[in-house]
Amino acid sequence: MSIEKKQVLVVDDQPNWQLALRVLLESEDYEVKVTTDLQEAEQAIANACTPFALAVLDLRLVDEEIENVHGLELITYIKAHSSSTKTILLTGYPEKLKGKPDADKLLFKVPEGSRFNSKEFKGTVRELLSEAK
Repeated sequence: MSIEKKQVLVVDDQPNWQLALRVLLESEDYEVKVTTDLQEAEQAIANACTPFALAVLDLRLVDEEIENVHGLELITYIKAHSSSTKTILLTGYPEKLKGKPDADKLLFKVPEGSRFNSKEFKGTVRELLSEAK
């Protein structure tokens, strides 16, 4: 009998972040689906056999057809179509945030004066998915 891995959706338009997040999540034994834009992410959510356990979203997504799309728009979609999916909003642009985002957690890609904290990221993922490792 095999235990099914929890599925995580990563939405980021930058290949280096897609790879880094995939590696971090797969090292924690999650199944990862990477998408690059709003439309692709919405399709992945709509077509998923089971809801994603977690969605990791970039705040600022560049889309060919829409100049700048915010991950905040995707959070609204997730809450409406996959309410059990937890969300982490990542941003390198904290100044672009207006008000408190509706994400379960907000993390900064590059906190002031330091590098991305992969340990904090993994801990946040475990916390949201209620897993101890």
